[in-house]
Amino acid sequence: GRLLTVYVRDISERKHTETLMRQAKEAAEANSRSKSDFLANMSHEIRTPMNAIIGMAHLLRSDLGDPKALGQLGKIEEAGLHLLGVINDVLDLSKLEAGGLTLDQVDFGLEALIDRILSQLGERAAAKGLRLDKVLAPALPGWLRGDPLRLGQILLNLVGNAVKFTERGSIVLRARAIEQTEADVLIRFEVRDTGI
Repeated sequence: GRLLTVYVRDISERKHTETLMRQAKEAAEANSRSKSDFLANMSHEIRTPMNAIIGMAHLLRSDLGDPKALGQLGKIEEAGLHLLGVINDVLDLSKLEAGGLTLDQVDFGLEALIDRILSQLGERAAAKGLRLDKVLAPALPGWLRGDPLRLGQILLNLVGNAVKFTERGSIVLRARAIEQTEADVLIRFEVRDTGI
């Protein structure tokens, strides 16, 4: 007769390890999704009071005559803007991870949005002796529909960086339409400074 020899390996332990690793990976992914979903859902609850704090600090400026109080208020406003920037970055990163980053669709005035950005950075620019200007092309629509919070966040970061890295001269925020139809407009924003 013939002799048949078969070599086999017991892979039970390996299979068990693979199962444990797969379960751990799935649990980690579920945990990560849960955290991302939580942070993404907190967006409105966190941003709204922060914007209120910054807005009220800005409004109080006109009511205060004491230079010391104005300086303290400026520090509150600057800290609020910095914190809002951190919050926005964390929330947007979480939303991207959760696959839930969506842009709002609301009506807003473009010039009013730009004025608010420049106003928020006005004191920092003035303290360094910098001129802060805007140049809006005449053809730009006055009202737009989109996400003013995210647009404002981007412009605030760009102009804020220009203020930070410019020691003398000026910073100009320009906006112009480069494509326009009856329903849509593509706007180009430029920040030009005399810094490094």
